[in-house]
Amino acid sequence: MTDEIDKYPDRVAENIEGRTIFITGGTGFLGKVLIEKMLRCMEPKTIYLLIREKKGKNPKDRLKDMFQNA
Repeated sequence: MTDEIDKYPDRVAENIEGRTIFITGGTGFLGKVLIEKMLRCMEPKTIYLLIREKKGKNPKDRLKDMFQNA
């Protein structure tokens, strides 16, 4: 089964490689998985994250927490 899958191109990776990506919701569960996969399996040029204030925490602290809990 995997031999059949391997012969098809990875169109998602092809479209992301070398591009600048803008992500909203990157601090949530799925956002973290998406970012991790992009950094591990693809080669985007730049990734921008839009992070809002939530529960009294400013975006800078939320980003810091995200990397500390990884």
